[in-house]
Amino acid sequence: MISPPYESFISLPFVVQLLSMCVPLTVVTIVLTIRTRRLGGESRMNDNVSTAIIRFAGAAFVFLGAFAIVTAWQSSTSITKECVARICGREFD
Repeated sequence: MISPPYESFISLPFVVQLLSMCVPLTVVTIVLTIRTRRLGGESRMNDNVSTAIIRFAGAAFVFLGAFAIVTAWQSSTSITKECVARICGREFD
């Protein structure tokens, strides 16, 4: 049986999980920031594209952080159920 992607992700070492999430987001954010700064020094108060890019990068950070929290929570719940079942000698739903 093929495991869901989040279970495969959880089974990876913590350092790999951290790098697989932080490195791409950091690279994208740096590239977009450099690109935006090279466009010129004029006022950017009405620049909808730059604003959308920065908001998109921020939303990506928030989404992946929430994804990591939920997967860790599910994993810890599963581990807790297994420990309780082992200690009490029965399974809980």
